[in-house]
Amino acid sequence: MSGMYRLFYVSTKAEDIGEEEADKIASHASENNNIRNIVGALCFNGNHFGQVLEGPQEDVFKLLDTIRDDPRHKDVIIISEKPVRFRYFKDFHMKRVRGMDFEELVTAMAAE
Repeated sequence: MSGMYRLFYVSTKAEDIGEEEADKIASHASENNNIRNIVGALCFNGNHFGQVLEGPQEDVFKLLDTIRDDPRHKDVIIISEKPVRFRYFKDFHMKRVRGMDFEELVTAMAAE
């Protein structure tokens, strides 16, 4: 086992956030995740965020603590988490997923 971990959470927006702000969040996350050795994907459906994070388990949970403290959203709920051998989103420090559902995130969680 490589020590890689995958976590999927959802949260509810706490501010008046639209697509433009969600794009900025994903861009900022991509820059920071590059430094942290974390990859993943972010989806925003207008009311809720869904995000998959992949990386070393300790780093994923440190980032999750930071995410929980972000005032732009609330009610962070972990949907699924597991150790993995491979990164699903290996080509993205933070992929911005468009659409109203979180299908791509659910698919990632079902992958090895």
